[in-house]
Amino acid sequence: MRSHLDMALALAVLTTGLILLVFSAGGFIEGDATPASNLGLPPLSIGMLRTDSGTQAPEMRRTAITACRNSPSLPPELADEYSG
Repeated sequence: MRSHLDMALALAVLTTGLILLVFSAGGFIEGDATPASNLGLPPLSIGMLRTDSGTQAPEMRRTAITACRNSPSLPPELADEYSG
């Protein structure tokens, strides 16, 4: 019985998170687009910058960890993610 409650709670949290993501995405983009358009940037560049920063986040994380450790090699906890 406990596992059913855990699963129901997990699904409820996941569904709530997805709903919040969908409804907040528009405001997030508008928040980026308004100042950028005031500066004269085209809408395409705004979208490209937003997408680029999101896709580079894992690489920035890995670089920050290795820099803090003063080590040029890949940290062990990330080795599985980036091996291939």
